[in-house]
Amino acid sequence: MIENIEDSLGLKFKIDGIADANKMIGGVSSVLFLHIDNIKNTNREIYIKKCNYITTGREQIEQDFFESGFLSEKGTLNANTISKVGLGFYKSKLKKISNSDRIYTTIGIEAEGIEVLVCFIKEEGVWRIMECQKTFIQKEIDPRQLEKNLLSRIERLEVFEEKFGVSIQSLSVKYGSDRWFRIFYELHPLEGTGINNRISVECVCYDNEGSIIFKTSDSFNPKDFFGFEVVQIYVEPIEVSRVSKIRLYPKN
Repeated sequence: MIENIEDSLGLKFKIDGIADANKMIGGVSSVLFLHIDNIKNTNREIYIKKCNYITTGREQIEQDFFESGFLSEKGTLNANTISKVGLGFYKSKLKKISNSDRIYTTIGIEAEGIEVLVCFIKEEGVWRIMECQKTFIQKEIDPRQLEKNLLSRIERLEVFEEKFGVSIQSLSVKYGSDRWFRIFYELHPLEGTGINNRISVECVCYDNEGSIIFKTSDSFNPKDFFGFEVVQIYVEPIEVSRVSKIRLYPKN
């Protein structure tokens, strides 16, 4: 069961090694080394919460510090590498390490929406994994990253722009907390300051299967057009992950 969870995570864990450290605050300390093996072929950003140490006498001791020079609260696991985390405890609090002691540590990968709680138990002088639980967490939405991703999915059909004598410029995307997003653009004539005929600019969103999931358009009248027009398009609430492509193009 534990091996299955580790394989599904692409991570393997073990506690191996101990060292003494002398801290200006807290004095002599014990540092236990947590090894995290990233068996995937990609780098991964992780966070590590301070662990809890449970003694055989059922006393709960919170980790005091992360040892410098190793992975700490946040860091990068490079592809196919093993990283070490120094879990530090002041000896004034953790006076000895005994068999049947337990350590609970939590590691999360926010981008993948997962968090894992690993419990180690000391048996016959060796730390073994007693329990490993994976949970799914709500990913934090970074609006700027969503906007960047959506912008990269916009396709202009420049052949259409040349045919109708206009150019779509200054594209940008703004994402709202209500899951609406807006596309901004400027419409410029290729020559002069006006357009010769009434045109519209179509905005069409497609999903991963090529199906249309949203469509709207803006119309431009030659009588009202001078220089350029600044336009914003409101795209109704849809899951951003469903949007694989957005086409912007002029037509009659």
